[in-house]
Amino acid sequence: GLDEMARALAVVSDDLLASYEKLERRAQRMEHELEQRVGELEAVLASLPTGVAVRDAEGAIVRSNSAFDDLTASATTPLSDADGECSFIDESGAERHIYRKSSEVCSANGASIGSVEIMDDRTEIHDLSERVHHMNKMAALGTMATGIAHEIRNPLNAVQGYSELIRHRLSDDEELAEWTASIIAGVREVDGIISSLLTIARPEPLFLEAFELEDVCREAAARAFEGDSSPWSVEIIASDEAITGDRIKLRQALRNLIANAVNAQPEGGSVRVTATADAERATFKVEDAGAGFNHSTAARCREPFFTTRAEGCGLGLPLVETIVRLHGGQLEIDPAGSELGGASISFWVPTNPCN
Repeated sequence: GLDEMARALAVVSDDLLASYEKLERRAQRMEHELEQRVGELEAVLASLPTGVAVRDAEGAIVRSNSAFDDLTASATTPLSDADGECSFIDESGAERHIYRKSSEVCSANGASIGSVEIMDDRTEIHDLSERVHHMNKMAALGTMATGIAHEIRNPLNAVQGYSELIRHRLSDDEELAEWTASIIAGVREVDGIISSLLTIARPEPLFLEAFELEDVCREAAARAFEGDSSPWSVEIIASDEAITGDRIKLRQALRNLIANAVNAQPEGGSVRVTATADAERATFKVEDAGAGFNHSTAARCREPFFTTRAEGCGLGLPLVETIVRLHGGQLEIDPAGSELGGASISFWVPTNPCN
């Protein structure tokens, strides 16, 4: 009896050992497959351009990819916890637009064990949408400007002509001469606005010529200050190089930027104009010590008719951008501002643009 029990126990032990070894091999295969699947998922997670984070039941992040880490690390303003679109300011001072979405992860019995969050950077899409909107607005502006320019200029020319006639015939009346001079100045200002509108809406082809960087900077400053720069400290730093471009248009663009810098400091202040060039591009920068831009005004200042000054018409920067783009360049507003404490606006154009 004992021998039979021992033999039976041995058989059972052998069966159990075989079953255990079989289960162990199966467990090893499953562990290997699981490691392989986890590796594949980690590779997919790492390669996704969209930020992904896994949170536990308490909301703590237990796993995230580099896209998520980069986005959250670059934010200098608080990120919204709500699903949907939101924006933040990154460490460079630029505005970023993202879309967030969270989904709850539940166990088999329905209990919440965490969540998965995605964060999609839609800054480029937002900027592209803004540019399309801007182009549509400029097209509408062009249609309007072309249609009304002739109708407005005819009566303006009559007003200016009769004012000139009155001033010449009654030149002895100083008060009347002052009034007519104000009328003529107003007419010229309105005509300048119309010309700016037409330039923005229907820019003329470039007239290319070679010129020195310093020359065009000094000419622009002279026109911006109208011969009187006494309340302001003006510094012009220009490298000793010549470029090819439309001298008159680029001078007008620089003049507008310098005039904006002056208007930002009505009681006087500092203005710095810098111009450099290499084989590929010429860069012009105008800095001031005024109030500068906040993120809201920096985003909208390129729009026609947007201005922060009661007496402004809001065509200065749009005109600058039109001239720069006509040359194949780009206008840039530094979100960090100027070393002088105010705004820093620059543009670059090709050193030798194609007409």
